[in-house]
Amino acid sequence: MEISSDEAEGLYAESSIVDYVAEPVTAILVDGNEVQAQCYNLPKEKITGTNQAYAESLLEVAQRIGLPEAYLSEIRGAGK
Repeated sequence: MEISSDEAEGLYAESSIVDYVAEPVTAILVDGNEVQAQCYNLPKEKITGTNQAYAESLLEVAQRIGLPEAYLSEIRGAGK
């Protein structure tokens, strides 16, 4: 899926997610090719509370697609 920078900025201008910050990432595809992308993240200092159901759902997907154990541990910690 691809959207323009203007479209992404418009989506992240919505009041409930306006604090998310775009960060460049490199995604490595199954075939080994690399794709540059923007990932919107909430800065750690803005995080309040937890969402156990979301953390469990994210962990399930992350395990299924084989993300690294360090990332899985971070998800486990976020759900507490």
